Amino acid sequence: MNGNITRASALPSHETGSVGRRVPTEWFLALRLRESTSSGNLFLERVPKSAATRIREIASLIQLTVREPLIEAGQPVDFAYFPLEGMISNVITMAGGEMLEVGVIGREGIAGCTAGLTGGLSATTLYAQGAGSALKIARNDLLPALAQSGMELLLAYTESQIAALSQFAACNRLHTTDQRFARWLLMAHDRFAGDAIMLTQELLALMLGVRRPGVTVAAMAFQRAGSISYHRGRITIVDRRALLAASCECYASVERRFADLMGYSIRK
Repeated sequence: MNGNITRASALPSHETGSVGRRVPTEWFLALRLRESTSSGNLFLERVPKSAATRIREIASLIQLTVREPLIEAGQPVDFAYFPLEGMISNVITMAGGEMLEVGVIGREGIAGCTAGLTGGLSATTLYAQGAGSALKIARNDLLPALAQSGMELLLAYTESQIAALSQFAACNRLHTTDQRFARWLLMAHDRFAGDAIMLTQELLALMLGVRRPGVTVAAMAFQRAGSISYHRGRITIVDRRALLAASCECYASVERRFADLMGYSIRK
């Protein structure tokens, strides 16, 4: 890993090498990553060791901040991101400004790989969904570093993302707010450390494409049932099994397809 340790919030669009202010927590995290045999990202743990080592050497460690756009719709995909902690939302924005989340990426994968394979423009915007960290690498550096065996895994991952996109399109049309709310909580729980998720109802409503009152009703129902506790933007998963029972089929379907293609799972 190189010495560029920056905050995502300090990065201009398509930044090409600026170095942010170092702070002690970032420095110790970078040192830990350099010394560790594990990258913190499950995708990188599955590629050939030489490829993972090369990526860690040339990538920059960045801190993710809530709602910070990493890749913007209609813009070239110049960088890819390997989340180490936290989650990234893949969001589509309509002409009228309405937004809907169509996918999530955590430490199981890589953000920006789909359009990055061809160098095309991104059809969606990728936002950091909660505090975390990621390795950021230029697209032109990523593809040679992966080599042939790593590219096969990247193609499998891309297929898994296309399958998830299709599943979520059906989910957003056919399933209730309660089912989708439970599905989203399970996916976030898999990708965040611990049981607490920092998220306002307003932001969750935006991600689910529903009005805030619908999310409020769902959150209150799950809290009364003992599945979650919610207080001032902090959702704590209390009974994961209850959420699994309340979720639609889409959570299990997407995770099962991912495991079949990739050979590993992120499920808790």
